[in-house]
Amino acid sequence: IRDYLPPETVEIVLSALAEANEKGYSASRQYELDLASGRRSFELFASRMEGHYEQPHFIYLCRDITERRRLEAELAVAREVVDRNASNFRILTDNLPLFISYFNADTLAYEYVNEAFVSQFSRSREEILRMTLPQLLGEENARFAQPYIDEARRGKSVSYMNRFSLKQGMRWVRVTYVPVLGTAGKISSILVFSFDLTDQKEAEESVRALLEEKELILKEVNHRIKNNMSIIASLLSLQAQQQREEGAVAALKDAVGRVQSMMLLYDKLYISDSFLSLSARTYLGALVDDIAVNFSSSPRIEVEKDIEDFVLDAKLLQPVGIILNELLTNVMKYAFAGRKAGRVRVGASLSGSRMRLEVQDDGLGMPLSVSLAQPSGFGLMMVGVLAKQLGGEVEIVREGGTRVILELPV
Repeated sequence: IRDYLPPETVEIVLSALAEANEKGYSASRQYELDLASGRRSFELFASRMEGHYEQPHFIYLCRDITERRRLEAELAVAREVVDRNASNFRILTDNLPLFISYFNADTLAYEYVNEAFVSQFSRSREEILRMTLPQLLGEENARFAQPYIDEARRGKSVSYMNRFSLKQGMRWVRVTYVPVLGTAGKISSILVFSFDLTDQKEAEESVRALLEEKELILKEVNHRIKNNMSIIASLLSLQAQQQREEGAVAALKDAVGRVQSMMLLYDKLYISDSFLSLSARTYLGALVDDIAVNFSSSPRIEVEKDIEDFVLDAKLLQPVGIILNELLTNVMKYAFAGRKAGRVRVGASLSGSRMRLEVQDDGLGMPLSVSLAQPSGFGLMMVGVLAKQLGGEVEIVREGGTRVILELPV
């Protein structure tokens, strides 16, 4: 030994032999040597041989462990990195408001839970890590979650919402399952992110209840307005029946028509899904029909409706309805005097941010002396006033009858 090993190594070998001689079993030591191939690490095993010898005899085995030491060093570094990352991961997750956990994809046994998750239960982290999902959350919740767990096992991230009995009581929780691949390329664990949405859910329910209450109030208001308008229309009709002067009767009937046009709007709003807006086709189309019915005893008049289906604010529809009522009523009363038949077209369209309303007839034509600047009656004057209030423009075309065009911003 002394002939081929350096002195410091000889001492290591002799200490192994002394231990084996004294204790009677194999002893091991590790040492390093500088060889032609470089510095190498070795491990020796020394065992005392049984037999009748004047001096102790030993079996001495030695093997090169240089590669093993290199791998052990790399493994130690890797373990340090893993431990550091695991520590950082735990520090990170323990300070998040999310309930984070993951469990074995096959056994559903919990393998990790963060502090926020633990705080939701009357159990310690160690207790939870000895439990499975059904044991912790209950069989009913486990059955509810099973389809989503199966989806995660197939490699798909899924979410669902359910109520859970937690330390604070029954809580609405959104749960997201994320599949985690193991070393063999198989789904080994399922990472779980959960978030308590109870406050948000309760706020949504409160807002929904308030909206329902508001809708009921608006319905009641619209219903009362419609009833009040109906009373006003009835009073005006009774007043008209008591009048002997034709001009007064006509004025009162015109007033009834204007009130009825507003009543129709409130009636349509009452049965619609929204009290703030309405389809132009629904309201204006019904208004045209109502006006036509009021003049059913007049000459046979064909009314064509070309009204596009677009939604307008109820505040805008009311004055537009009054304008349409005035224009169409004038056509029915004056455009076909002395004729047995006629044709009227009512059109409404929306282009960008501008609405276009047209009332066209093939009647006698509006006299040149009549215009919005010099209206012949209250109705046409009101058309001009309302159009101006809406920021609109009115054009009168006298070709083959009369065509009145109203354009206004919406």
